[in-house]
Amino acid sequence: MKKYTKLQRRLALAGAVFLVLLYILALVFALSDSPLAPRIIAAAIFCTVAIPAFLYAFILVTRMLKK
Repeated sequence: MKKYTKLQRRLALAGAVFLVLLYILALVFALSDSPLAPRIIAAAIFCTVAIPAFLYAFILVTRMLKK
């Protein structure tokens, strides 16, 4: 089983927590009928793809630097 560094684990956890908070925020704004709701939902959708991609790229870079 592959072991991840503490930094990699912390970044993965931070990314997951950020996504959950973003979804909660999008839900609250959508239910409150805020004019910002469409933008926040779009940001949530974008971050759903961007954050995991960024974290994956970070893991790849750290692997390459260790070799």
